[in-house]
Amino acid sequence: MPIIKVPVVHKFGIVCHDEHKKLQQRLLAKYLKETLPATKKKKHVNPYELTEQFVEDFNYALQTESKEKFIELAKKMLARCKRRSGLSTLGIGKYVNLPVAWAEAILLLQCKGEIHEEAVEILLISLDHAPLVPDHIPVLFFLAESVLYRLCYDTVEKPHLFSCEIKLSKLGFLVFLRILLFYFFGYQGFSEEHRSRLHVGLKALAASEVSYQPYPNILFMVHFMLKAGEVICETSVLSQTSLASDASLQEKPAKSFSDTSPMGTGGSVELNPEQKQFKIKPFLWHSLLLWACVQNSCSNIDDVLKHVLFYKEELHQEDWLESVLGLMVLGETAKLNMSCLRVLMDLVRDFISSSLPLQKQKKIYKGNFSCWLWPVGYIYTNLLKEVCLHGTSADLQKTAFLGFCDCVKEHKGDKRLRGAGLLDLLSYRSSPDDRHDPFWVIRYGVVYNLVVLRSELAGDVTREGLRNAVWRSLQKQKNIEKDSHVLEALRIAEGRAFASWCTKISISRLLDPHRNSTKENN
Repeated sequence: MPIIKVPVVHKFGIVCHDEHKKLQQRLLAKYLKETLPATKKKKHVNPYELTEQFVEDFNYALQTESKEKFIELAKKMLARCKRRSGLSTLGIGKYVNLPVAWAEAILLLQCKGEIHEEAVEILLISLDHAPLVPDHIPVLFFLAESVLYRLCYDTVEKPHLFSCEIKLSKLGFLVFLRILLFYFFGYQGFSEEHRSRLHVGLKALAASEVSYQPYPNILFMVHFMLKAGEVICETSVLSQTSLASDASLQEKPAKSFSDTSPMGTGGSVELNPEQKQFKIKPFLWHSLLLWACVQNSCSNIDDVLKHVLFYKEELHQEDWLESVLGLMVLGETAKLNMSCLRVLMDLVRDFISSSLPLQKQKKIYKGNFSCWLWPVGYIYTNLLKEVCLHGTSADLQKTAFLGFCDCVKEHKGDKRLRGAGLLDLLSYRSSPDDRHDPFWVIRYGVVYNLVVLRSELAGDVTREGLRNAVWRSLQKQKNIEKDSHVLEALRIAEGRAFASWCTKISISRLLDPHRNSTKENN
């Protein structure tokens, strides 16, 4: 019987050629998937995410064809930053997130050109009017470190003074003022890490402050940051600077008010029971009390004014930080009340007059103004400018400019400071030799603030007379002024006015308890 061989046929192999190729591709793909390492999926990148890499790409793109694309993207980020800052709502609103907005703005500040300018504007305006919220403390320390870095390592290397240095110093002033107020109020959000990093930046700033000696407008801000930083960090920065020595910093009044009533007298006032060492001085205490009385239209304003005058000698203390803060508070009351303006002017007039015999006891050389407490006199010139701008009545504005003296004639041979208005200070000289006059810083401050005042009054038809009077006084001063420092103030202030940025030092907004108690709605 024959044997029949049945061939073996692969049943699943009966497919067409095309289907066979597809099957092979599927099997190959499955094999590769199982044997080769899985490749990571590319993450989706948010084009509006602000990072340091974006800042680097932006600055590089300014020299390439993609310049317009990056500028448009940065402007959209600025618009988002403005919204989060609540510039039109005083830092309060549903979509306001100040910590995020400030962090984004400080990153955009590293961009060059127009974006840098707008980022500084956002920070200046926002820090001026935003409420005091303890949650802001970490980002404020971040801002402080960033400003110190920019001042010490970027701007100080430049051969000439730039407008960005004026803005950065003002930005640093506002940041340190906020942190200092938190310290005064006794908030416990200051970590040792924050203080340690801030102390390093302050040391670098102290080493760089000599670069700003010819410019009191910037030097005042730098010294304020150093003084405030010493209080915040609870340690001295550098003893070899022109600031107070370690010994003077440690000589804090040990006494405290046994009677903390508004009319009490004593060495110092304990601001917060939980604060271990800091005690507010009577001059600043009564200045704050006066501000509260003016805000609430109290009837005992005259009594408080007498106590403010009683402590005027505190203006001569080497630790001038609280003296400056007290004058700033008085400046806010002077915008509202004529009696407060008179007391403010009397205080500073007596301070300058009594500083003259003190500075004669010290060695004076050309260009030196550290022989007297010049920051107290300089901040006063800025306060008078603010009263001229924002005084609630025409009489207040006129008095801040002209002073209280009815006689406008010049008294030849009379070197006394007869008044403390802007015009009185503009012509004040303690010595006939300009080279040995340490009070030139006052005329510098007056000239600088008058130029700024004239610029900010532009377009206001109702105050055209004041603007013309300011212009005439500046023209007269140009013809008679011989000190090169004061003449330099004209050029610097005109450049600042041309840059057309304005943020006033207004401490009253920070002291308003109703605004500061309002929580943000993120």
